Amino acid sequence: MTTQPTPAPSDADAEPAFWPEARAAIDAAPIGFLATVNQAQPTVRAVTPTYEGLVAYIATDPNSFKVRNVTSNPLVELLHWTTDFRHVRIRGRASLVTDEVTKRRLWDTFSYNLSDFFVAADSPTYGLLQIDPFRIELSSLERVATGKPPEVWRRG
Repeated sequence: MTTQPTPAPSDADAEPAFWPEARAAIDAAPIGFLATVNQAQPTVRAVTPTYEGLVAYIATDPNSFKVRNVTSNPLVELLHWTTDFRHVRIRGRASLVTDEVTKRRLWDTFSYNLSDFFVAADSPTYGLLQIDPFRIELSSLERVATGKPPEVWRRG
């Protein structure tokens, strides 16, 4: 379940027109909630991902429950919810990144100091969950209250 560095996106993977608005919501609410499944039981954890384009990365111990869950079921959902009730839902496939180049490249891109949790970028206890989205939804309480559907992007 280890991945290589993320390839450049194709035209079919171009960012949705609403991505700048979605990123603004993500930046306003950097702590997201990651849903995984442990056997038949859903589990939700607070996480603080970093992003490269549409791809989310979550710093974690390669032996964490999150990693164990995505090893058995890679389908996940990541939710960012702002205090003004905008939300971004990202559905995707998660995989563990242990590639040293990617780990080093992303080390300083998180909104918090990874060295508070991991010894260094080359530490065996530092890994990344990479979430490759296949569906992104942007909505808000205002949209729901006025009967407007969410904005939705689907890969390919």
